Amino acid sequence: MVDVRLAIDLGTSHTTAVLAPPGGQVRPVLFDGSEILPSAVCVGPDGELLVGRDALHAARSNPAGFEPYPKRRVDDDVVLLHGVGGPVEVSVVEVFAAVLGRVAVEARRVAGELPAPVALSCPADWGTTRRAVLLAAAGRAGLGWAYLVAEPVAAAGYFVETAGARLPVGSSAVIYDFGAGTFDATVVRRTSDGFAVLATSGLAELGGLDLDAAIVDHLRRTCGDRVDPAAWRRLRQPASTDDRRTARTFWDDVRSGKEMLTRTGETRVHVPYLDVDVPVRRAEFERVARPIIDRTVDCVVGALRTAGVGAGQLGGLFLVGGSSRVPLVATMLKERFGVAPVAADQPELVVARGAIRSRHRDQDAVSKPSVPVSVLASTGQTDTTASWPQDTATRLAAIDADADADADADAPTRRWRPSVAAFAVTFALILAASIGTAWVVLSGREPPEEGPAAAPTPALLSVVDTGGSAVRAIAFAPDGRSIAAAGGNDHKARIWDAVSGEMTGVLPVGSVVSAVSFSPDGTLLATDSAIWTVATRKQAHSLDGNHYDVSFNRDGRLLAVAGGYAVNEGVRLFDPASGELVRSLSEEYASGVAFSPEGTTLAAAAGYKGTLVLLDVATGDVVQAYTGGGGVPAFSPDGRFVASSGAESVGLWEVATARPVRSFDTGGGEGHPTFSPDGRLLAAAGADLTVRLWEVDTGELVSEFAGHTNDVTGLAFSPDGRHLASGGADHTIRLWPVPTAG
Repeated sequence: MVDVRLAIDLGTSHTTAVLAPPGGQVRPVLFDGSEILPSAVCVGPDGELLVGRDALHAARSNPAGFEPYPKRRVDDDVVLLHGVGGPVEVSVVEVFAAVLGRVAVEARRVAGELPAPVALSCPADWGTTRRAVLLAAAGRAGLGWAYLVAEPVAAAGYFVETAGARLPVGSSAVIYDFGAGTFDATVVRRTSDGFAVLATSGLAELGGLDLDAAIVDHLRRTCGDRVDPAAWRRLRQPASTDDRRTARTFWDDVRSGKEMLTRTGETRVHVPYLDVDVPVRRAEFERVARPIIDRTVDCVVGALRTAGVGAGQLGGLFLVGGSSRVPLVATMLKERFGVAPVAADQPELVVARGAIRSRHRDQDAVSKPSVPVSVLASTGQTDTTASWPQDTATRLAAIDADADADADADAPTRRWRPSVAAFAVTFALILAASIGTAWVVLSGREPPEEGPAAAPTPALLSVVDTGGSAVRAIAFAPDGRSIAAAGGNDHKARIWDAVSGEMTGVLPVGSVVSAVSFSPDGTLLATDSAIWTVATRKQAHSLDGNHYDVSFNRDGRLLAVAGGYAVNEGVRLFDPASGELVRSLSEEYASGVAFSPEGTTLAAAAGYKGTLVLLDVATGDVVQAYTGGGGVPAFSPDGRFVASSGAESVGLWEVATARPVRSFDTGGGEGHPTFSPDGRLLAAAGADLTVRLWEVDTGELVSEFAGHTNDVTGLAFSPDGRHLASGGADHTIRLWPVPTAG
């Protein structure tokens, strides 16, 4: 076999690869003349799994057979795609293999033979199961020998060893990876033999596509009434083949216009159905883009805090991903950290170019010494650097599989299994004394050492390891005996017994799950896209559209949803009993909703816009607006106050007057403010991964809870107010004791 090296970066939206011939210059692999291959797959007319631009073309006539972001499905066993003969279950390994196989074809065409070994990049926080999926896909694609390299490690290697960026041994740098579909911030430290990952934090649902959507939102406001809502709906959610072609052209024009604004001061975007070219100036683009980029900067702050690296200690800030080309990114990072970011001419190729230099040196950051992936796939060998034990992963996977089978069966309720009960025993440890900290560690990590450096963690009751599933939101059932958790990109919601920690059900939602809410009587559970019957774990109704938050009113007769950018995805009300749309309150983008206690008004927040308003439930009229909010909203139980997170703190306003009462310093982050059932306390999470409790009336800090190792993404008080549950991107649910009054 020829001594040619190959490195592949399988991204959420795009895939890139580079070849390094002996003694020659590293060069990108081309796909249809481009250095970038869309990661999308689609079932073609003959049942073949098409990849890249072929998939984008086929999706116009077969949208049900299209998966634009396969990497987001890594936690799923199968992907349901529709072909000519009906729905087809395609394994995630096969979907990944289709993309990698296209790379293998092009690499073989250029090199004559398929290079070996092959370097595959993967996120630094991927555990054993996800890595095994990627390696198995490489074997299925015929790549032979392969080893894994952490994406930020590869990027750091490129900037320091190829681009000549200065980073002395012992210094730390941030890898700012802003792709089309996701954002990641990773802190690395240069060592004598490579790079060590200190902390990583990400926004799985934020990327350059959000910048495109912000431009579309701006175009809609600019055009006003010249384009009717039905026309915008055809552009947002095209139904016919003609509409899909028109929408594809429109969004391509938006993206091209955005890219043009990185080089010029103005561009024009053609708006179909109006047949006009609308000017977009860079200043206008930066105005709508700033709140989105603000979130990425806050994510960097969180990663630095987790790593224990101050801004003054930062030795470098390296930009990766196509969306990092936006000039405002470098400007805002320089303003925040005082360090001039370093960019590459082709940021999309940075990870692949860095990975190809790694050979076998850096792979131990992600996987153990390289073995033929065909052997790995057949023997079930696993990487011993996983963040949780394989036996735990296997048990949880079996529970998920059983739950999926139950969801398809006619059994009225889910059966408890002895293996689940045995698993639950491992985190049934509860602190019996009033001094010290009780830790239940399912991940195999040791509890923190005692001493001044340990985080202040009052009497942690239990830690539930979700088995590799990030927690995007959590909710207590009205009786306090169950906790529901949104699983994010694994497309599932799970229900846990709040007493034993036992997982009692899995809801196979089939799409990203970022919200959960129990009905007041506990019989229903709402997720982003559906309403479920709790007793049977079966879907009762589907909710039309893509949503970010859901909320029941007090009597459970209305369900509010916060929607995306499409005309029919604003703030809407559904009838939970029938699943029918009751009325639309607003067509504006919203990321969070909350009913007032009496149910006559609804708080609606728009995160990236930084707006918080109260809407009349009957008419949709804006009855109150608040300055400085925009994060997830929450009403106090008596309806006097509304809370919402801002850039650095959680704000508290008086509902009647919109007067700001006080703010609670969280240091940034989503916050997720939550009132205790008696209204005495307000809980919120900070970018430093600490959950805090304050007295609402005085603003006095009551308690701090530390223990999460990644972003805290959801908070919920138990109905009796004695416990606070927190969910995190670190794949855990943690239960904390709430101090009593006095």
